[in-house]
Amino acid sequence: MSKKIKANIKEQLALATKLLNYEQDRLSLGEFTELKSRRDTLAELWKQHQRGEKESDDLNEALIRLRKLNETWSRKFGVFGNFLHIQVEEFLLALFVIFSLKAFFLQPFRIPTGSMQPTLYGIHAESLAPENFPNPIIRLSQRLTHGRAYFDHVAKSDCSVVSIRQYMKFKFLIRTDIKLSDGRTITLPISTNVLTNDLGFTPAANSNYKAGETIIRGYVDTGDLIIVDKMSYNFRAPKRGEVFVFDTVGMTKLKQSNSGPADQQGGTNYIKRLVGVPGDVLSIEPQGKLMINKQEPQEAGIQRVIQAQGLYAKHQGYQVPDKRYFNSYLSRYSQERELLEDELNPDKQEYAAMGDNTQSSFDSRYWGPVPQHNLVGPAAFVLWPFVTENWGRIK
Repeated sequence: MSKKIKANIKEQLALATKLLNYEQDRLSLGEFTELKSRRDTLAELWKQHQRGEKESDDLNEALIRLRKLNETWSRKFGVFGNFLHIQVEEFLLALFVIFSLKAFFLQPFRIPTGSMQPTLYGIHAESLAPENFPNPIIRLSQRLTHGRAYFDHVAKSDCSVVSIRQYMKFKFLIRTDIKLSDGRTITLPISTNVLTNDLGFTPAANSNYKAGETIIRGYVDTGDLIIVDKMSYNFRAPKRGEVFVFDTVGMTKLKQSNSGPADQQGGTNYIKRLVGVPGDVLSIEPQGKLMINKQEPQEAGIQRVIQAQGLYAKHQGYQVPDKRYFNSYLSRYSQERELLEDELNPDKQEYAAMGDNTQSSFDSRYWGPVPQHNLVGPAAFVLWPFVTENWGRIK
């Protein structure tokens, strides 16, 4: 038997199987049964022929009969229609797998602020003068390697700022829309906090821009994109010293403390270092020391902050909250706070969360502990940008 006939047998068997799988809703019971019978007959004769138990005449006849039937149904349903049907189903399956991973296993998370620097870098923006605005090649290079996005928005007609709105896109990307009176909307990948503090963009209620005048110009570093492991906490207890993500839904003390430093606005998820587990007694001592159970913790991540060396030097270790903010959880040096430990009701167990850059972090020092049922999972990996020192496993 020639290679061409062997290839034809395999092709017709595969086509019949696809027709049975993807067009069964359009085949009558009799048509479905006939196609399946002819496919199964050819498959069985092919097996027998390979074992040397059957002559090729019967095999050729079965091949011809199946090929004719395949051609009939392929012409009726159309090759493109069948192809499109398959592609749509495969696309929907891929979406199902992606959303299943996000819902149960892994979740992308964009670092929105500098509260975890230098361990993780958040969104940062800077305005630029015209002479400092780089050429297109440099802008493209920095976008590809560091995720730095440049923007230069000029008024196309006389206009003013109507509103500024912050929101979340795809549940993990921060966006701010600047709506203009001429109908245009400028969208930037930053929070309103970054827009105001980094770019100094605070237009007055009736501020006007002439046609051709610059509205806003600069760049934004979009922050580390990380992967959060949503499975681990189902099988192990959270570990002191690891970086973790938690949901702020239902944390009333955090909402009541919103007079504190603006941090991670616009989302329900925060990312911090886990510095206390249920039963721990926490206090902050002078010289930037965090004490746990009256001892200096030895976990590597916490020690890097306490030692305040290298990239961590300018953050001066762990600090008590600014005196301007009242009713803080740890509001003064040597004040002790014990985290609730309730083995009979795990949802009531508490964890403490602090940013590595405590001078610019709105965390447990202000609003208290994180309940166990708010935990999402440990931060596992910096996915982007991949050319910085932070790329890789998060420590």
